[in-house]
Amino acid sequence: MLELLKLATASLLSQRARTFLTMFGIVWGIAAVIILVSIVGGFKAQNDEMWLGMGIDKVQLRYSDSYEVAGTRYPLVADAEDADFIVAYSANVRRAGVEQEEWRQMEAITGASHSGSAEGDWYGVVGMTPPLRELRDLKVEHGRFLSTVDYDQASKVVVIGNEVAKGLWGEDAVPVGEILGISGTNFTVVGITPEDAGRMRWRVLMPLQTYETSLGLVGQRGNFSIMVEMKDPKLYNQTVVEIRRMLAARHGFDPDDEDAIRFEDFARWRERGQAMFLAMFVVFYFVGVMTLAIGAVGVMNILLVSVRERTREIGLRKALGAPRRSVLAQFLLEALILTTIGGAVGIALGLSAVGMLRGTMGEVEGFPTPVVTMTSVYAAIAVNLLVGILAGTYPARQAATVDPIVALRAE
Repeated sequence: MLELLKLATASLLSQRARTFLTMFGIVWGIAAVIILVSIVGGFKAQNDEMWLGMGIDKVQLRYSDSYEVAGTRYPLVADAEDADFIVAYSANVRRAGVEQEEWRQMEAITGASHSGSAEGDWYGVVGMTPPLRELRDLKVEHGRFLSTVDYDQASKVVVIGNEVAKGLWGEDAVPVGEILGISGTNFTVVGITPEDAGRMRWRVLMPLQTYETSLGLVGQRGNFSIMVEMKDPKLYNQTVVEIRRMLAARHGFDPDDEDAIRFEDFARWRERGQAMFLAMFVVFYFVGVMTLAIGAVGVMNILLVSVRERTREIGLRKALGAPRRSVLAQFLLEALILTTIGGAVGIALGLSAVGMLRGTMGEVEGFPTPVVTMTSVYAAIAVNLLVGILAGTYPARQAATVDPIVALRAE
């Protein structure tokens, strides 16, 4: 076997330019699989983080500005008391919490070693009721969360996302107890969310009553929603119909009007997102495999040319007693050497490219950091080995079936 390996290597090195060009298709195919799949993996990780804490037993109600009855439009005023109304009269609802959000300009008033932009930075402000903490599984890494007293007294206290802390106070700052200015009103920071808080990393949380009174938003229901947790998710359809009828009777719109209040089912959205990412993975794997297949055709063609060029050599070896399996193994080894080296270079190139993307894309807002999974690397290796075997089998069999007498007569 060692002698066959030496023969195969010597044959490939004798045609360096051809060998390099043949391997290029394999290199690019492997690198493409790793790069494309890592980018999709980054988007998938970002999507999973976004849905963090939203279970299959939850649904979110989003209110429209108005509803239509008999051709006339009437304003739909969202009411925070709808949450308590739903809990009280819907048998399948365990709890419901209110969330209202808008973006505001902020600045660190005290303790800032890093002031952000000169005009202040913009982050989301979320006014919430107590049940929302458990509904969204909100946690703090430093300090404490909003207390019952904070809600009852509409205290000017906030829990900030860790990205807000970094943006306003600096990378390693823990600004618990510091003063945060939001649109000219000061609030005391009592807690900071952890790294895995999803979109709440870029939000500032406060009691809903504080949100309304301190920011001058009493009666304004811009980005208003109610999150509902069901006792039995299997009764989702019946519960939605029941809640819509209850709220229709309370606000005066037609219970068949699905646009007045939209129901967003997190489980179904997440399933659709997972299906979309699975389709993207399949497409990108297919693109990579097709690229490898083109590279395999190149390897096969080069080996067939090599068989024709080395017909006399093959005939001489067989005339001297070389068994058929020895000739077969030599050309199969040449194909495996080409694909193995090309695969190794492709993996190195792909991982290097992903490393560069991780360094640059982290600075692009909204673009996720690519994620390399060992599954994609193992898949690339497996497909690469399969390509090598398939690409080398036919030329090797052609070489092994050469008649030594005919081969020795060849020019």
